[in-house]
Amino acid sequence: MPGIAGIIDFSAEKGSFEHAIKRMTSLLNNMSLCIEETVCDRNVAFGTARLKDYPYNSLIAEDEDSIIAFWGYLWDENELKHLLESGKDLASQHVSHVILKLYRDKGAEAVCKLNGRFV
Repeated sequence: MPGIAGIIDFSAEKGSFEHAIKRMTSLLNNMSLCIEETVCDRNVAFGTARLKDYPYNSLIAEDEDSIIAFWGYLWDENELKHLLESGKDLASQHVSHVILKLYRDKGAEAVCKLNGRFV
């Protein structure tokens, strides 16, 4: 079943939880129809499992300061893409990239107003 797992540990050394996040992500993949993806950086690790036929290559978006994992649906995804359009073609990007851009441009308050069903 698709899903997201995450670890935040400010006392850990970088990379010390790479094995743990990979194990957590593999537990999400109980159908062997999923592709697993993990990202570890500083004190944060994300793991995702997505269906092989999911139309996007990744559920994780990252830039120099932030990482986000998103799985679900936004009812107003197209409107958000139009609102945030800026040289980069958001139309072909997974919604996680759109949410990361929203967070970077408008702050955490804007992310709190997302309309959809998601984790």
